[in-house]
Amino acid sequence: MSKTRVEKKQLKRLLIIEKRRLRKENPAGFLSSSSRPIKVKQPKPVEVIPEPPVRIPRQKQLAGIARKYKSHDEVGFARLKHPRSNARELAIEVASGRFAPVLAKYRGFNSVLLMESVIDFVRTERPKIAPITETAKVRGPKQLTPRQQLQSERTPAPPPSPFAPSNTRKGAAKTVPTRRKCDDAQIVQDALDALLQSDPDLKALFCEATDPKGLHRVNEQTVCLARELKARLASPTRVSNYLDMAVRVLIPQYVDEQLAAEETARIAAEARRKQEVAAARELAASREQQRQRRVHTVGPSYWRELNRA
Repeated sequence: MSKTRVEKKQLKRLLIIEKRRLRKENPAGFLSSSSRPIKVKQPKPVEVIPEPPVRIPRQKQLAGIARKYKSHDEVGFARLKHPRSNARELAIEVASGRFAPVLAKYRGFNSVLLMESVIDFVRTERPKIAPITETAKVRGPKQLTPRQQLQSERTPAPPPSPFAPSNTRKGAAKTVPTRRKCDDAQIVQDALDALLQSDPDLKALFCEATDPKGLHRVNEQTVCLARELKARLASPTRVSNYLDMAVRVLIPQYVDEQLAAEETARIAAEARRKQEVAAARELAASREQQRQRRVHTVGPSYWRELNRA
């Protein structure tokens, strides 16, 4: 048994030595470089980029470009419409001219091809479409069933409403009566106008006052008028505000009327003065004529006596 063990150890040692020798000869592995398979790199497949689909401009875009070019160059636009001119040459000329920045804004389109499409759009005659007039639908009366007709005949008519009928926004009838309309401001303005027209001194006082709004609060006549009006107004607590509004409306009217009257009086006085001046001139002219007539009719003896005197 001991001999067998020794042989195994020797064999194992020999195998280790042989492995070390092979590693020195071929560090990459036990196999030689000639016996190893050579890996051939396959070329990468060429990626085929599909061409983008050709964009077709819409009629709305073509019409917009045509309008822009017409405002840019009316003479050139007239050349585009000429059917005998070469569309390709015109498109190249326009795409390389001053109109090129406008065509460049339409991304994804070739400028020359886009301009050719515009030229074809301009030269194409389109029929005029008459405007469509929509007829208003008129709803006829609602047809009642025989049962509804019989029920409407048996149902008595509702009594008349004591107040003016009014409807809500949704069309339902209101159950609350409408409020009576009272123009308190107009009532106060008419009353103050009547008071001032009846008293010229009070009217002149209000027209000359620097603060007519504060004057009606301290003047006895206007204070009495405010007390009387409270019984006639729907909102008696606002009588002072209504008087302020009336003063603000009436006083400028009175001032304008006074200025108009003064202007009329001035014009009339000027006309009278001109008439008086004209009458005085006519009288002086007639007197001068009478004097000249007397000078020619009197004899030389009259002048001798006049000189002696």
